[in-house]
Amino acid sequence: MLLSSGAMAEAEPHLLTELQARARQHAAAARLEERARAGIDLAGLLDEAAGLVAQTLEVEFCAVLEAEQAAEAPLRVRAGVGCRACRARHATLEAGDASLAGLVLRSLQPVVVEDLGAETRFEPPRLLVEHGVRSGIGVAIRGLERPFGLLGTFTARQRAFTPDETHFVQAVASVLALAIGRIRAGAEQAHLQLACQQAARAEAEAASRALRQANEQLALASLRAQELADEAEAARRRLAFLAEASTQLGSSLDYETTLQRVVRLALPALADWCGVDIVEEDGQIHRLAVAHVDPDKDALAHELRRYPPDPSRPEGVPRVLRTGQSLLLPDVSDAMLEAAARDAEHLRLLRALAPRSSMVVPLLARGRSLGAISLVYSESGRRCGPDDLALAEELARRAAVAIENARLYLQAQEGVRVRDQFLSTAAHELKTPVTAIKGYAQLLRQWAPQGHEPREARAFEVINRQCDRLSRLVQELLEVSRLQLGRLELRRQRFELGELAAEVVERMQPLAPGHRLTLHRAARAAVEADRERLDQALANLLDNAIKFSPRSTVDSQQSTAAPSPQPSAPAGEIEVRVAVRGGEAVVSVRDQGVGIPRERQAHLFEQFYRAHAGTRHDFGGMGVGLHLSREIVARHGGRMWFESEEGRGSTFFFSLPLAAPGGTPFAGPTDPCIKT
Repeated sequence: MLLSSGAMAEAEPHLLTELQARARQHAAAARLEERARAGIDLAGLLDEAAGLVAQTLEVEFCAVLEAEQAAEAPLRVRAGVGCRACRARHATLEAGDASLAGLVLRSLQPVVVEDLGAETRFEPPRLLVEHGVRSGIGVAIRGLERPFGLLGTFTARQRAFTPDETHFVQAVASVLALAIGRIRAGAEQAHLQLACQQAARAEAEAASRALRQANEQLALASLRAQELADEAEAARRRLAFLAEASTQLGSSLDYETTLQRVVRLALPALADWCGVDIVEEDGQIHRLAVAHVDPDKDALAHELRRYPPDPSRPEGVPRVLRTGQSLLLPDVSDAMLEAAARDAEHLRLLRALAPRSSMVVPLLARGRSLGAISLVYSESGRRCGPDDLALAEELARRAAVAIENARLYLQAQEGVRVRDQFLSTAAHELKTPVTAIKGYAQLLRQWAPQGHEPREARAFEVINRQCDRLSRLVQELLEVSRLQLGRLELRRQRFELGELAAEVVERMQPLAPGHRLTLHRAARAAVEADRERLDQALANLLDNAIKFSPRSTVDSQQSTAAPSPQPSAPAGEIEVRVAVRGGEAVVSVRDQGVGIPRERQAHLFEQFYRAHAGTRHDFGGMGVGLHLSREIVARHGGRMWFESEEGRGSTFFFSLPLAAPGGTPFAGPTDPCIKT
């Protein structure tokens, strides 16, 4: 169900922030996979993984710990950030049943700690207590026979880690597990090859009686070396497959495209044909994507969409969706097909597709089942095994994140569309009554008797000024709506930017009697741009400077000569400068106001963002002026930036390309309307 337009407007920043966080996590995991595939040494890979997790999740501590052969032996730090002992590689973490490490390695499930001091599942590790850790995540790094160890990320702040963050740590642990398996397999292979060489040298030195024994040892060693080579190659292929899957799934936020990419990725590496079933809001299951390696049978696979899984069935896709656990069927018999068929036509389709082995893996995201992926071997004669299932689950984990991101993006886009439609409608509806109020206020002032009370004159002035302010707000709403819909029009003409700045300063000085506006024009700066739009952008910057600056009692001044540098401007003075630098016209607006808090500067140009909201410097507004100004400058091929220090004021800059020499005279006829 769609949210209301107001709720979607409020939720949009949260959704976009969440998407950005997931994109960072996805990119970080993909980057680590690429590094692992490139053959980086194990120590370097572990160091990069620890630093990458700490940076991506914005936590203070992250460590990779290796388990010893003895179950009760402490885990040894192999890589870490955030503590001196971790960097020196001599820190340890207690093991055993009553420890954090013991719980993770025994259950092989992620352990999320929200408050270490309140933990009852295990004794708080001494290393974490010494560093003031409050919250964290521990994930097992799996191995072929036993876990390699543990990947832990911790923070001294109490924090509730999200399921997405837990999945990210799991993904990094999976990359490390595959890389460690490949590296260890390669090391063992090299060791065995060395043993072969030693055996060969021993043959030459030994008597003929040892020849048979040496040949047998060589044969066994070669066989084991081949097995290890096969394992290393399989690990490399799995890493390459998952890296490609991550790249493709992260390249689009379109819902239908994402579903189709999921089924295509699975073929032929994991199946001969594949289907994706999605749980809808009403609880029904629909097969939204299907594909077959054989084009002649692709149509048959699509016909199965007429028989979506029944949620009440005890087996198959419904079971996986209910339990969240994968289903592996190494052999599929005809009796299984008969039990699964709804009718004779359904059974005919199943037999025509000839499934021989299958597996179903859940799509889990944000703690709920989005659906399931069905992977089936048929013509190839291959059989699904534990390794195939593990790879399919890794693919499903990435696919679930991509599908959920696509869903959220679709909802966010709909919310943006509804919001923009509302803004446009509201702005148009507000213009008429505002114009009427302003007109009637002017008529009342004209009809008032001569010599009316000063307070009446002030009242008319307040009405007129507030109507102008509301008209500007309405106009900004319309501009934002046009900007979002791609209808912001530019009417370009050639003019001198310093002259425009002088007009804006002269117009705005009477509106700011408590401030002194000064203009410095170092050189003539000819540009080809929309004069009205740039007037609007510069006026927005001046309006903000006036709003957030202390008042003075001096008048405005203008200067055409380059002034000598001043240590600082007097309180209440706002400086506007027009200069030419390296083929660009640069305009700056400097104030001595309250400045912008450092922690809020990164979001300053975002739509509807107000840097001083909720503070004593909150003077109202909708937070669209700076966003609109930057977009206007950007659509002219320019850029906007700022410098600010809290309590010492701000300087906003924007630059535009200079007009080519010659051309039409200043303020000449406008060019045809250009839509951006």
